[in-house]
Amino acid sequence: MHLLTARQAFPELEGLPDDDPLVKNRRKQAKGINFAIQYGAGKAKVQTMAETPEIGAALYKANKTAFQGLVAYGNMLRKFYNRHGYVENIYGRKYKLNMYTHRAANYAVQGSGADLLKQKIAATHEYLLDKKSRLIHNIHDELQFEIHKSELYVIKELAKIMDDTGNLFIVPILSDIETTTTS
Repeated sequence: MHLLTARQAFPELEGLPDDDPLVKNRRKQAKGINFAIQYGAGKAKVQTMAETPEIGAALYKANKTAFQGLVAYGNMLRKFYNRHGYVENIYGRKYKLNMYTHRAANYAVQGSGADLLKQKIAATHEYLLDKKSRLIHNIHDELQFEIHKSELYVIKELAKIMDDTGNLFIVPILSDIETTTTS
């Protein structure tokens, strides 16, 4: 989502790989704007959040153009909440929001992501049980592994586990793998 927003807002990213430093920087900017919009920020607020008002306007337009369905989804969840007093994530977990109906979509999306991450923690742990490599941290939406030097092959296998969401989502959710030789 954030990468698509960045690519739509910044034509200069065309042809650059996703791991290019400029692409990563623009994606990070788009992420902040996407969340702000999801929490209800309007164009004027977004323009004050970005490096320049022009960049803010471009990101706002890219978000609204690329994710028209997301706006409809948010509206549908708010209506559901107003009728039933809760929203559900993709796994069926219910969230009661008290008076904050503007958070309905965020609870459903972030809650789904949190439950998906819990599944991936369990699956990667299970995969690594008979190996020297280990899952050592989870921070927000990131898992960090310590890979034994004799088991570098597990990186690709862990990526497969992370990317496999079955039929839960229409759009694939792909992991971003980064490696380092430092601790």
